[in-house]
Amino acid sequence: MWEKILAIFASLIGMWTKLPEETKDKIIDSIVDMFTDIFRQQYKSSKNDESKGGEKA
Repeated sequence: MWEKILAIFASLIGMWTKLPEETKDKIIDSIVDMFTDIFRQQYKSSKNDESKGGEKA
């Protein structure tokens, strides 16, 4: 089981090392943008809950 998981990660790392730097930068920027949007929505949601008298989890 672990061999299959390690093989998948090794394959992903192999593909990553073959990518041009420009492509890597675009992928990283896309991931950062995605998580920024998610965290922004979470923050706004938690602020709205607090203003309505909700308790923090």
